Amino acid sequence: MSEKARLKIEQLDKAGNPGDTFEAAINPATYSLSTEFCFTEENKLLQELPDKLELPALILDGTGVVPIGDGQPRTVPEQLAALRKVVTVSADSDYRTRPIVRVSWGTLQFRGRVKKMDVTYTLFAPNGVPLRATVKLGFIGPDTPPAFGPSATPDPQAPQLRKQLQVSADTLPQICFSAYADPGRDQAVARANALTSIRNLPPGQSLVL
Repeated sequence: MSEKARLKIEQLDKAGNPGDTFEAAINPATYSLSTEFCFTEENKLLQELPDKLELPALILDGTGVVPIGDGQPRTVPEQLAALRKVVTVSADSDYRTRPIVRVSWGTLQFRGRVKKMDVTYTLFAPNGVPLRATVKLGFIGPDTPPAFGPSATPDPQAPQLRKQLQVSADTLPQICFSAYADPGRDQAVARANALTSIRNLPPGQSLVL
């Protein structure tokens, strides 16, 4: 009988080699993958945004009922700390964006960065220590080049010269995260577009990125 495959989240270095790894004791019941496209007013493909992966309910159990491998964190706080170590950057790091991770389970092979992490505690010991938690994780894939022109590594100090048609009201940090995986470029993009605000951009506005 083959060993049960468990979902893994691995932090990758710049060469793509795995480092710190989180292994789920309880595999998720569901996950979703999505792709989004931006089009011009002439309905021509302008840009394919990075793919997205969502794990809506990754359950962490610290009751002792669920078998956990030797050397693996056993309490819910320990499991959460191990997960955060994989998907976030240490406080003394000068790397502004979150690390690229690989999520693998069966046919699922996704590379990207964590965009959002929500934790809901659902069971507690008499002393208030959490015994079970449900983690919701949202991942966004690495940058995808625009539909036109050669792909290039963008200059971190200056926005790329390309048009992006906004299909819905959004904030500039969110747009920069989707385009570059770096919300910190919002001020540079705002200056390039002579914007007075980085929030509540009107739908349909074209930006130079």
